[in-house]
Amino acid sequence: MKTKSQLFILISLIAFYSLSISCSQRNKEQKDSKSTNSQSLNNDLQNNYQESETSKDQNNSSENSDYQRNAETQDIKIEYQDQVDCSAAYSSADDAYSYARRAYNSDDFDEIKSYLHKAMSSFDDAMNYSNQCGCQNAYSSADEGYTYAKRGYNSDDFDEMKDYARKAKNAADDCMNYANGCSN
Repeated sequence: MKTKSQLFILISLIAFYSLSISCSQRNKEQKDSKSTNSQSLNNDLQNNYQESETSKDQNNSSENSDYQRNAETQDIKIEYQDQVDCSAAYSSADDAYSYARRAYNSDDFDEIKSYLHKAMSSFDDAMNYSNQCGCQNAYSSADEGYTYAKRGYNSDDFDEMKDYARKAKNAADDCMNYANGCSN
């Protein structure tokens, strides 16, 4: 019995040893193929870079119209980027408008306060976004709307709260118009 268990252990060790050798050989082959792949990738990148440099040189010697077309494309990209920032200001002003309108149309004192508080937060966002896109008119309207919403929120008079909600709604509408038409 002792010899059978010793024989089993010996066979297991031999199998484990041969398995570990084959795994290490496979890992070495994979490393070699990765190295070959990275060298070919580096060669491809170098060839692409040389081709792009050659095409740049050819493009530089081409007509003036190509230069103008590239300049127009860059202008479009810049305008699109500015439009994205101002669209965020527009979106926040739209939210402020919705909250101010709900406050204005509400007949519940606590509901008006809640909507004016939400409008204040949206006006604050609109100020930040319009400042980022450089739209001064939208920023001023958002600031004005924030002031009206805050005055309404701090008021204890129902009619005064509704009046400030109306003014905040109008300021939000102005902010949306300025942000929509803003080109810095």
